[in-house]
Amino acid sequence: SWDLKLAQSDVNIDFPVNLCREVGGIAECWVNGVTWRDLCKDTSLDQGDVCRILRRTVEILRQIPNAWGISPELTDLALRAADKMDRFPVAELDIQTGESKDTS
Repeated sequence: SWDLKLAQSDVNIDFPVNLCREVGGIAECWVNGVTWRDLCKDTSLDQGDVCRILRRTVEILRQIPNAWGISPELTDLALRAADKMDRFPVAELDIQTGESKDTS
């Protein structure tokens, strides 16, 4: 998070950086394909909290392409990560069909 704070400072961006190592580890495991069962057994968080954290992460990743000055490489990386993370039970389900909604 310190590197991010320095990079923001270099371009006069004043936006709080609140990163949590446990949450970052959860997101990293999920994007790398860890099962829901294994993910939840390795944390002290409730399943609903884990799901909410991962859904918010997916939402943020999908917003990165809309940010000013973001490189195409970072945009691509963020969208690929969001796609990999957007799977059951994190993916929003369509109530009518029971299938994951297309969020792209």
